[in-house]
Amino acid sequence: MVISINSSFGSESLFSAPKKTTKMIFSTQTTTLQRLLPFVLVFAVYIVGMCLDVMDIDSAQYAEIAREMQATNEWLQVKQHGVDYLDKPPLLFWITAFVFKIFGVSVFTFRLVPVLLSFFGAYATYQLAKIYYSEKVAYLSALLLVSCQALFLMNHDLRTDNLLTTCIAFTLWQLAAYLQKANWKNLVGGFVGISLAMLAKGPIGLVIPVLTFGVDVLIRRQWSAIFRWQYLVGLAIVALLLFPMSWGLYQQFDLHPEKVVNGQTGVSGLRFYYWTQSFGRITGENLWSNNPDPFFLVHTTFWSFLPWTVFMLIAYWKETVRIVRNRWAAVSPTQEVLVWWGITLTFLALSRSKYQLNHYIYPIYPLVAVLTAKYIVQLAEDTTTSTRQWLTRIQISVLGILSTVVGFLWYCFPLTLATAWVGLGLLGGFVAALYFVFRPTSSIQQLVTPYFCAIIGINLFLNGAIYPSLFNYQSESQAGHYVNANPTINKEHFYIVADVNTLLSLDFTVDKVVESYPSFDKLPQKGTVWVYCLADKYETAQQQVPTAKLKVLQTFEDFHVSEVTLPFLLPSSRSSTVKKAYLLEVTQ
Repeated sequence: MVISINSSFGSESLFSAPKKTTKMIFSTQTTTLQRLLPFVLVFAVYIVGMCLDVMDIDSAQYAEIAREMQATNEWLQVKQHGVDYLDKPPLLFWITAFVFKIFGVSVFTFRLVPVLLSFFGAYATYQLAKIYYSEKVAYLSALLLVSCQALFLMNHDLRTDNLLTTCIAFTLWQLAAYLQKANWKNLVGGFVGISLAMLAKGPIGLVIPVLTFGVDVLIRRQWSAIFRWQYLVGLAIVALLLFPMSWGLYQQFDLHPEKVVNGQTGVSGLRFYYWTQSFGRITGENLWSNNPDPFFLVHTTFWSFLPWTVFMLIAYWKETVRIVRNRWAAVSPTQEVLVWWGITLTFLALSRSKYQLNHYIYPIYPLVAVLTAKYIVQLAEDTTTSTRQWLTRIQISVLGILSTVVGFLWYCFPLTLATAWVGLGLLGGFVAALYFVFRPTSSIQQLVTPYFCAIIGINLFLNGAIYPSLFNYQSESQAGHYVNANPTINKEHFYIVADVNTLLSLDFTVDKVVESYPSFDKLPQKGTVWVYCLADKYETAQQQVPTAKLKVLQTFEDFHVSEVTLPFLLPSSRSSTVKKAYLLEVTQ
């Protein structure tokens, strides 16, 4: 497999066959298939991840909310288990519920549109980069984005940030094109992108474009770009597209101050969405806080932008030095500084939040990909022996570290005969990576291909072997599969016994809201019922319903797989970290 990047410029599209040119960065003419092949391989790995169970808590929660939405046809009032839900905007729920209506409820259909939109986000990143740089920088920007670890992770453990990342890439492309050509279609596209980004995640969908372009325009002193009456049309578009969600929030919460939301009454849905959800995490008005360390997003970026992290760090450092030397401005009107400013200011703003998770930083990765691709193309022109030597050392070091991690995971979860093909794919990826490290070929190909082969092999291994092994310990979804496979179990009489039911993978898997009760003696008196519970509830069952007959249908091992620990990973200590869960037949 060859990463094919042509050096021609102009109107050539991302996937079109490049024209002949006398200055090629590798010896043979690239074809459409060669340019498509890396993206096809990424898509193949994504598809393997699309077949995984939904992971508790967030991904399973979003899938279940969308499933309930399509079942109840309540599109403007978001609910979970029939209870008012006020946390995330509705775009992901709307899209997923609509797909469920057409294709049915499944883990595959849950991820279908977001995965496809990831490639549209890569295309938008390509178009954004092509406005300022060469065709090969644009192509490489798209490739770096879809093949970074964050995108592989987001496309199986689906969050709202997946849609936000694509919407941000599209918005930046359209606004950059508008500022260049003042075309109405780009203005409309840019503000539609802002609207969708806000529907996907909240006001951050407006903040990132404002920070990215606002500083660039101020530094260039392009005052006419700030005060344009056309922006009023854009704001009208935003207001129009946000109206359905806003009206739903107003009806659901603002008209009912008596409702209890997160332990409070008098909660305004509109204020929560437009202020508290995002800015309240900085001011302290938002109740959510996990006290992150000051460098949480820094070390998150280190691993989530793999395998391109080394290039990214050097690119950011060099761009910072260049901008500081130029007194924070561009050298000439044809140069851009918006990529660096967009990354830096958004990163600083997000770091101020009192509640942070890994995926919060992903929406700026289209900009990070452009910055990194620009540096790699520049680096490819440096053919000095010293540069080539230290790059080779870094490549082998990174591949060695990744190999060690993979070897450890292989030890923790040995491959079965059914997943042996995954191991072959992994091995093939690393062999190809080492081959391209030393192969005397074009500079960009030698820089990029080893990392690309390695990340493809690793994520095939993760999606095809490691995550399925982990999901064996997500007892909720395993119990759901057991119920689905046994038609003798009446789902209408299937319940959960738990103090609080916050894990929704069971509901999504069995395609119904499974009613939850705090104890066995609270169960409906319906003769024979079926119950899922953890070990502590099972131990008290006989005391609570002494006349009942309890039959254990299946025993599961239970662990919160989204928060793995070293004792859990190690086979020697895993048994001490997992709990037992049961599927019971209860006859009263």
